[in-house]
Amino acid sequence: MSNIQQPLSAGQTQGQTQAKTEQVTQSAKDTANAARDSAANATQSAQESDQQEQEQTASFLLQQIPASRVMHLL
Repeated sequence: MSNIQQPLSAGQTQGQTQAKTEQVTQSAKDTANAARDSAANATQSAQESDQQEQEQTASFLLQQIPASRVMHLL
């Protein structure tokens, strides 16, 4: 009877190992996807911040030019 239990136990262990491997693999994929999304969000935020800074700088510089000179620029 122990001969019958051994293959069953080995098969059961193999199935558990496979399930754990799939779980770890999925977890790694989820972590990689989260990191990718985080990096994309950071990039977008940096681009928006840069755009806002450029607009603020341009606005500031235009405020420093006397109105009589602005008419010549247009």
